[in-house]
Amino acid sequence: MTALKTLFAAAVVACVCSTASHAQTFNFEYDRWMLSSPEGRSAVLDRLANRVESYCKVHEARGLWEVRIARDCQVRTTGQVLERMNDPRVYALHQERVRLQQVTERT
Repeated sequence: MTALKTLFAAAVVACVCSTASHAQTFNFEYDRWMLSSPEGRSAVLDRLANRVESYCKVHEARGLWEVRIARDCQVRTTGQVLERMNDPRVYALHQERVRLQQVTERT
């Protein structure tokens, strides 16, 4: 029973620490005109994906909890930026990329 309490406490501490490390605001700047072409939208999404991966420390995550926290951060942060962009074409491109990634991961 004590081991279970210790494991739970460690998980909570890991969550709190990782959340605190992302307390700073994520800013993503882009030129609105870039969204007018398919190539520009793709470039903006590529840059956004790279910045979010870095911000959420996706490639530094080790262990199940850290990976899950990093991925949750990635999804949440990307969603917030896409919502602020308010461009259905960028959102559709993002959704297509997510779908293709899920298909690739299943195979």
